[in-house]
Formats: sequence, structure tokens, C-alpha cells
Amino acid sequence: MSSTRTGLSSRTALGLAAILLFFFIRFLWVLHVSFINDDFLFLERARTSTFLHNLSLTDDAMGNAYRPLPRNFYFWFARRAFGIHPFGYHVVSLLVALGALVLFFFVLRRLFARDGPALLGTLLFAAHPVAETPVAWVCGMQDLMCVGFSCGAFLAFLSGRRVLYPLLAIASVLSKDTSVALPAAIWTYDVLVRRTHWKKATRAQAPVLAVLVVWAAINPWLPWAHRGSQVYSNVPGQRSLFGHHDPGPAWLALTSLFLAVPHEFVWPYHWLETLGQIVFAAAALVLALLAPWPTGKSGSRSAALALVGLVWMVTGILPLFAVVSHFIYYGFYPALGATLAVTALIALFLDRAVWAARFASLALVAALVAGAGQRHTPALIDGQAVRRSSAYLTDFQTDLKRMHPTLDPRAHVYFWNIPVNIGFQLADGIALRVWYADSTLRGAWMNEYVPAPGHRDYFFGHDGKGHLFEIVRGDPDPYLTDPPLTYTDCHNDFGVRLANLGEMAAADTEWRKVLFVDPRHARALQNLGLVLLSEGNAAQGISLLQRSAASDPTRADTWYFLALSQLDQAQYDEAAQSAERFLKLYPDSKRAAEMRDLLAQAAQHRKTPTQPTRP
Repeated sequence: MSSTRTGLSSRTALGLAAILLFFFIRFLWVLHVSFINDDFLFLERARTSTFLHNLSLTDDAMGNAYRPLPRNFYFWFARRAFGIHPFGYHVVSLLVALGALVLFFFVLRRLFARDGPALLGTLLFAAHPVAETPVAWVCGMQDLMCVGFSCGAFLAFLSGRRVLYPLLAIASVLSKDTSVALPAAIWTYDVLVRRTHWKKATRAQAPVLAVLVVWAAINPWLPWAHRGSQVYSNVPGQRSLFGHHDPGPAWLALTSLFLAVPHEFVWPYHWLETLGQIVFAAAALVLALLAPWPTGKSGSRSAALALVGLVWMVTGILPLFAVVSHFIYYGFYPALGATLAVTALIALFLDRAVWAARFASLALVAALVAGAGQRHTPALIDGQAVRRSSAYLTDFQTDLKRMHPTLDPRAHVYFWNIPVNIGFQLADGIALRVWYADSTLRGAWMNEYVPAPGHRDYFFGHDGKGHLFEIVRGDPDPYLTDPPLTYTDCHNDFGVRLANLGEMAAADTEWRKVLFVDPRHARALQNLGLVLLSEGNAAQGISLLQRSAASDPTRADTWYFLALSQLDQAQYDEAAQSAERFLKLYPDSKRAAEMRDLLAQAAQHRKTPTQPTRP
């Protein structure tokens, strides 16, 4: 086979190209993903900060880490290049990911001194489902840069670039600190594979270790520093060497490396995307197995490389011991080591049982590709959770702009029943400011509503399908003709909030809307009944409470208020029955004693003879 200008054979170059095309097709969908979650924080920080301000050690957009390269510098430039349109950000993420794959290929090629395992290992890493979130999520640039710089640092060390190596290593740590122990993996390689004396190998790591010591001393976000102790300590403010020492994130990263196929499998790709992935993955796998592999003479080298991979994986997981969040994509950086270890084991096995090793390679690639299926665990933020959140937010944004192409200056927007984990609610409505390109907007949950004199307030709920509907104060309300499923609960809660603020007329309007749509809505009946009672309209108030109790007999507070109001109106038998219903539901509650006293009062009144009326 002829060689290319990069020193690769034509077959190897075709294999690498097939891997990159496989990866590109696999992640074409990310180009249409919206901003989600933390993206809004970094975008807003980039809008408000100067370039020099990004050098600050203490002013972090998230307030939990010092990762200036992706969080500050990248977003500062990208915000000015792409504005608030996510497409450009995703193009850059995809290109950086492809570049990291190329670097990882050349690292493996140097480690194994053969093209076969380099191609297979790169394919395994490209197919791994933990890559989905860093590639699909704009702020996943932290993980992409961390992996890219780590591979570059390893390659620089292997190439004898003693100045470039520590620079790239610290760049990796300044992208995401999970790579802080990369020198341990490289030291292991130096000792076990190159057979360098451990003292000489340690001296070779001295420059990067010195830089890391400075980083650890001045970084205020580490668990033993003041700011870090507020975030990563089990007791906020108490400094700790190991932070939360929570094994949960480490265990999740470890399992995400090997449990590729989810329990609930839903394939998310179009058939053309599926066909493209199969074709290019199969081509890369065939070319990898046809390329040169280590022979029996180099079996000990493969075994040593498996240990290097294990150290790389474990040291990539250990920093997660200090954090508290549990996310699948934490396994992205450790996957480099896991891939190296698995590839080395296949190389060791291939020389002894060729067909078995080839079958294992095929099964691994198939399992990893299948790992793209949906896990239905959005709290863990896997790739498909990003995809679903993006679809939700895209509909959300479309509906909001359709209803209000522009909002009043310094408008306040309040929401009810926004699903968790979509990131819209972060940091006082930053998403609103990004979407509308208006730095004056503010957003909040409805339960934080405080009237803003002189400004119009907007109120929104959603119908459970990712679409907004507006909560109108006053009539007419267009949604009364075809109300969404959550309309009644939304307006009832809004009425409660207004009542708590003393706006009883507005609250009355909201509850009457609810009863227009659902005359048996127990909470709205109770709320409106209590208002009427407070206004002195006992007959109608008691009637509404009775309707509420009939609609939902399990609501103990309805029986409680009904018993009190009936006693006040000298309806002793009815009051006693309501009190007994309450006690049957909650005999040990704080109000139980009050209901027993009410029963005694009702019984006393029934025993008192009625005075005869004089003629």
C-alpha cells in the first residue's frame, strides 16, 4: 500500500476517514439543538463581561469551577462570532470533536506502533454514547477541549515535546479538571512500556507537576479553598481535601463506560442516518482488522498498555469523587483510558484467537452504537435527554415569540408548571434575555410573583406537550373555548398567588374561569367558597365548600373549613358530620384537637332545649 503525506498507508487513511464520516453522520442532529441549561449562563456572561474580565479567578458564570478556556474565552469569542444562534456553536463543537478523534488516533498509533489497534480504538471511542452530550450540548465544549488537549498533551510527550507537553496538559485542566491526573497515566506508560526508571520518569513529569501545583494553590474553586468549600463540601464552608467524597458520580461514570445499551430502547435516527452509520462503522472495522496488529513478540507491550489504560480511566474518574452532581457525560474523559484498555486487551487476544477477537470487536462496536438509544432519564443528561430538552425548548421559544413577538420594556414574565431539567428557569430568566436579545427582561416562577408597579406582567403555563398558553387576567380568555389539560390547575394556583398578595378580585376572576371549564374542580370550589365566607356570604360559601367536598371527599382541609363555617351558622348536625369526616381522614393531625372540641360544642348545643316562643 502507498503511503500518504502523513505517513499513513492508504488503507489506514481510508479507515480514519470512515471513522470521521461515521462520527459526522452520527452527530448531524446536534446542528439543530437549541441552547439549554448552562448555555444561557455562559452566553449572558459573555455578553456582559470584557475580555480582560475573563481572567478573573473568582467570577465564574456557574459559580463552581475555574475553567476559563471553554467557559470564558471560548464563549466570549463565540458570542461575538455567532451571536445567539446555536448553529455556529454546534459546528465548532463538531469540528473540535473530530479533531480530538484524530489526535486520539495518533496517540493510539504511537502507543501500539500499529495501525490496526489505533483504528479500532478510535472507532470505539467515536461510537461511545458518552460522547453524545459533550458534542450536542454547547457548553459541552468543556469536555471536548479537555479531551482534545489531553490527547494533544499525551502525543506531545510521546513525540518528545517537553515544552509543549506541560502547556497542553494545563490547557486540558483549565478546560475541565477531570484530567488533572493525566501525568499519572503518562508516567505509568513511561515506566511500564518504555521501561524508564521510575525516578527518571518522575523527573520527566516535574514541569507539568509544578504547573499543576501552582494551579492547585491559586484555584479558589477546589474543595480546600474558600469558594470551593461552599460548593464541594458536605458542610458548606468547611474545607475538605476530598470535597463531597460522594461515590455516586464516580460510580455513574464507571457504569456509563460499560453499560452502553439502555434498558428502554428507542432508536432515535432516521433510516438514512442509520444506514450511513452502519456502512462507515463496518468499513472502519474491516479496515482496522485488516491493518497491521501487534504480534506475539509485542504481547507484553499490549498487556502493559492495558494497565496504562486502566490507570488513565481510574484517575479520570477519581476527581468526580469530590463533586455532587450525577451526570452520564462525566464518563467522556475516562472513556479515553477505558478505550485504550479494551483495545489493548483485544490486541493481546487477537494474536491467540483471531476470530474470537474479531467477534468481540464487532460486538463492542454494535453495543456502543446501540447506546445511542434513549434512556428516558433526563436528570442524568445523556445525549437523548439533550435532544428532548432541545425539542421542548424550541417549541417553547416558538410559542412565546408567536404570542409576543416583542415584550414591553423591562417586562416581567412568570411561568407555571415548567418541566424540570430544561434549563429555562436558570438565573432569573437569562433564557428570555438570550431569546429576545433584550437585557432588560426578567422571568421567574409564578410562586415568586411580586407585582411590578408601572410594568406589565405576563403569565404563562404549558399544556404538558411543550407548548405555552397564556393566563389572561380578566375576560375574555380565548382558551376558555378549548382549554389545555393543565388550564384549571394553572389558573387555580395563579388565583391562590393573587389572593396571597391581597388581590382578591383578580383571584376571584381566576377561580371562576376554572369553574367555567370544570365545575367540579375541588380546589377552586374551596378557594372561592372561603372568599365568599370571608365576605359574609355564608350561604353561597358553604354551598361551594359542600360541592368541593362532594367532588373530592379525600380533601381533609375542605371538611375542616366546612365544619367551622357550619358551626358558625348554627348548623350543628352538619358541622358534627363534617368534623367526623375530617377526623376519619386525619385523626392525628394538628387540627384534630380543634375538630374534637367542635364535636363537643355541637353535642352541647344539641342537648340544650330550645326556648318556647311566647305568644
